[in-house]
Amino acid sequence: MASREIMVSELRIILMGDNSSEISRVGNFILGREAFKTETLPSVKQLSERAAGMVEGRYITLINAPHQLNPKDTLDQITEQIRECLYLCAPGPHMFLLVLSRTLKKEDQDRIKNSLTSYSPWFMKYTIVLTPDEDVNYRAAAQAQKGSNPSLHLIIGKSERDRKVQVLSLLEKIEQVVKSNSGGYLTYDTNELLKKVKKKLPIKREDLPSKTVKRVRMVLLGKNSSEISRMGNFILGRDAFDTEAPPPSVEQHSERAGGMVEGKYITLINTPHLFDSQLPLTTIHSRVREYLALCSPGPHVFVLVLQSDGCTSRDREQIRIILNSFSDTALKHTTVITQKQGTGTDPHELNKLIQEIKKCGGQHFQLDTGGNPSDLVKAVEKLVQKNKKGYVKDSAMEESSYEKDQKKQTGGVVHLTPSIAPKTKARK
Repeated sequence: MASREIMVSELRIILMGDNSSEISRVGNFILGREAFKTETLPSVKQLSERAAGMVEGRYITLINAPHQLNPKDTLDQITEQIRECLYLCAPGPHMFLLVLSRTLKKEDQDRIKNSLTSYSPWFMKYTIVLTPDEDVNYRAAAQAQKGSNPSLHLIIGKSERDRKVQVLSLLEKIEQVVKSNSGGYLTYDTNELLKKVKKKLPIKREDLPSKTVKRVRMVLLGKNSSEISRMGNFILGRDAFDTEAPPPSVEQHSERAGGMVEGKYITLINTPHLFDSQLPLTTIHSRVREYLALCSPGPHVFVLVLQSDGCTSRDREQIRIILNSFSDTALKHTTVITQKQGTGTDPHELNKLIQEIKKCGGQHFQLDTGGNPSDLVKAVEKLVQKNKKGYVKDSAMEESSYEKDQKKQTGGVVHLTPSIAPKTKARK
């Protein structure tokens, strides 16, 4: 009964650690699906990913941060990685889960502590240390967290029943920490992360050496959030996105996932909350900036997922507004995906939209029943080549000389503060 009293309906959690594969394994373990790829590619830059879903009656949002504790990163690189995580975790994380490897050297302990305090002096009050597998150094784990919230050991790879028991225990422990923090989370100055919309976004070229892994960055758009998520999962070949809509009380945010498909590294930005005719233009612009920040340096393709009978004249106008919010030339980077037309449908408005997009240089791809994701990826690649590997770049995000001076004065650190005034002092 006591656990029910402290249960939180929504939890935003950032996963960190010194081993990206272990972090991904823990994230998949919590969500109960293969939301994150556990294999790493040395030739591909690692990016934070967001995945969410209902877990034991709570809506859990996980931010997989595979690069946070890399000893080779500079302060500027760490700062950009922190900002990237916060974009994905708005309005701020309730908890940081620190996933430690089986062995932990003294220099790694010092590096972890320094990295964590760069976020906030309050960091340890919002942190739980996780040690996966059975062969772990509990003393090292305890020393790394320096008396913060207790550590927890996960045995990954056992039965589904055991997994649920362990996950429930973890969530209850997280809720106890959240309660001790008065139900608050670590927040930040949004003006520091998202600047006001200043100008339209020009098209840039991206010429990649032939020996590197080809990257294609796609923004998924559409009226139906479940359909968008299903399309993303279809492309990546795994359940990266939850196809169930969150509870009405949970605000939807964009998600990012990636993986190798047909020899190309595909990065997908899932945008489940943009096709609302009641949204003011300022909100659309703000969300578009969020997507672009997660798709840096910019998307190659906008993938518009539509049903053959699900497009009205109002929808067509809304689509035009959304795409123009990205760029005046977004249509030439757009692929409309429809499934085979059913009987008795009137695709008149959809056909008008497709013709308009084609006229501007975009394309239409009809996905037949039993279709292969490789066919879709090849069609997208053809459009990318047609646009000479160009992508939409947000020049408004480039730093001004004033912002560079401010970075020097502050050390470039993004400062996190509790959303609710704490009862105790921050650990130094």
